[in-house]
Amino acid sequence: MKKRYIIQVFLISSIFILIFFTYFSSTEKKIEKKKITQNKTIISNKDEKDARNVIENANFVTRGNSGVLFEIKSDTAKTFSENPEVSHMTNVLAVITLLNGEKIFIKSDNARFNQLNSNSFFEGNIKIDYSENKILCENLDIKFMDNLIVLYNNIEFTDLEKIIYADQMNINLVNRQAKVFMFDENKKVKTIIKN
Repeated sequence: MKKRYIIQVFLISSIFILIFFTYFSSTEKKIEKKKITQNKTIISNKDEKDARNVIENANFVTRGNSGVLFEIKSDTAKTFSENPEVSHMTNVLAVITLLNGEKIFIKSDNARFNQLNSNSFFEGNIKIDYSENKILCENLDIKFMDNLIVLYNNIEFTDLEKIIYADQMNINLVNRQAKVFMFDENKKVKTIIKN
């Protein structure tokens, strides 16, 4: 009888310990990847009948595997039932803090932020400030897990010495190297040297 009782206690204890460690270890990983804050949430507002959630003064913060910190803020962020992990943001400001502490500031009219992988897609009046560099473009994608920013369509890059016009620019967030090119191989990137 005692043997049976000891086995039952052992099995029940093992189950509780297994559930406890499974639950808390997966929760810690989720918290480590992403911190999401929001000031005010309005659920299914009548004015936003297609939106599942509307968040005012939205703020999403995440840190990548390489240590790069990404924060994206907007006046409003909406999610929809068909793709609830994607926030559709308006009047957007994003800040990328590189490993050396330098910051890249991105402003745009609109952006889509994927809360699962932190990939972001900006459009409309995009302005990028990084050190002495200023960039204007129509579209910008952040592929966060690849540590890559892809700017495309009517790029105007300005620094202290030159102005560059191109179709696409890829920037590596870890080593800060950029590749600039045109979509049409027969066209060349245009560079104007400042006096």
